[in-house]
Amino acid sequence: AAKRDDQIIQSSVSTEMMHQHHVLVRWMHLSQSNPLSNELLLRAVQSRILSSCSADDQNWNHDASNLIALMSQLAFHQETDSPHRRNISIVLMRLLTPATHSRASELAKSLTIEVLWREFAGSNLLSHSVLLSSNESRRKRKRKRSQNKPDESFSSSDIQIMCCVLESLASAACTSQLEINAVAREKIKSLWEGILTCQAKISDMKSGDENDCRKLLLLSISIGLLKGTSNVVNFLRVIGVSECSATIFMEKALLYSEAQVGAMTGDEIYNSLAFNLCSSLVGAALKCTDGELSESFVSRIGKLAKCICNFAVSKSSIEAISLQRSVVQLVCNVGIQ
Repeated sequence: AAKRDDQIIQSSVSTEMMHQHHVLVRWMHLSQSNPLSNELLLRAVQSRILSSCSADDQNWNHDASNLIALMSQLAFHQETDSPHRRNISIVLMRLLTPATHSRASELAKSLTIEVLWREFAGSNLLSHSVLLSSNESRRKRKRKRSQNKPDESFSSSDIQIMCCVLESLASAACTSQLEINAVAREKIKSLWEGILTCQAKISDMKSGDENDCRKLLLLSISIGLLKGTSNVVNFLRVIGVSECSATIFMEKALLYSEAQVGAMTGDEIYNSLAFNLCSSLVGAALKCTDGELSESFVSRIGKLAKCICNFAVSKSSIEAISLQRSVVQLVCNVGIQ
């Protein structure tokens, strides 16, 4: 009887915790009108997770894992609107890059890494085409219980947010010496085998659509891995690709970025996202390269930066600032080398 009573109590506590999780996540969607209240709520959710991780109780650790899992599912779900996805992603990225290195923050970080990889691999983002929506106002749509073909399109803000989360995830996994998800690893391996053998094309996901954003997601993970490993040999070892010299790797990464920038698609929003990532990719690769750069190599990077800047001139203020920021970082990395 005592055992049965304990099970009933445990079930009741678990149900109450799940209810709290849904309330917190729902509030993250409703608090967007006031920046101050929004920030306070994000800090409250992060504190809730850290408090659960600091308790010497497996149930409280399980509570933190469940809340992180719920947020991770929504971060990669196609029906989550952009402001809600952004709030959730801010909390997840803060957990991945803690300001302090306490036991609770390290446990929260490892839980976030584990759950995010699992939810990303379990989503449709790697198995189906991920396209940009042609209508940015579609975000207030309702889910349909039945339809012949699911709409797998995302807004540009959605893709940009997910790219930031995946980059932070990959970098955190490397710095914590944790393995990346096997499914994502195979996709990244395939991408880089094409890049290093000069066989990668604009439609390298073989989906039949040149604007498939899965390539952008994989590039974001690659950038995070490069930043986390800080070494070409370690990066190639992590993704399971045959080793090559840092010079050859840098040459292939630049060649791939030049091809992307030189072969723009008809979708300027996609081009903006791709150019931003190509600039970041070359910059991250530069940090992993030892030795001086040749004059011709620096000249090619300068031409790449100029092409991206020229493209940014016709963009909206937010897109232009993002592109110009990535170019400034790239040029700074060249100067450091």
